[in-house]
Amino acid sequence: MAIERSVLNSESIADIVMKEWKICVSSITTVQNCTANCFIINAYPQKYFLKEFQPSYDIQRAISEERLLSFLKKHNFPASVVIPTISGKGFVEYRGRILQLQDFFKGTVPRQNTLEQDTVIQAAQLLGKLNSLLKIIDCP
Repeated sequence: MAIERSVLNSESIADIVMKEWKICVSSITTVQNCTANCFIINAYPQKYFLKEFQPSYDIQRAISEERLLSFLKKHNFPASVVIPTISGKGFVEYRGRILQLQDFFKGTVPRQNTLEQDTVIQAAQLLGKLNSLLKIIDCP
């Protein structure tokens, strides 16, 4: 469950996504078990991920997240991509919240302690690669 109640509803999401990204929303699903309010946006045939940052996060947080995702993608690490608005920004502000649209990155979040041994090994390898990459990213 998200930390804060969302300022969005299906109608406002569809309006914002159309206005800021020129994407026509066909359906919206709320993602459960996130600390932020997150939504899967279906815009046939594409899917997107909309993140509503917590009110304690400022614009710099969205900028940093976009930069990190771009860096990871550039280094062949599996990561989503932030979709810029029609004005070229990586986020929008709505009712005191920062919203960021990303391409949908399909995956499964397993229940705790349920991974098979080969999947645990793959996860450890990814974690090692992520750790190595984070050592070389230029942080402000």
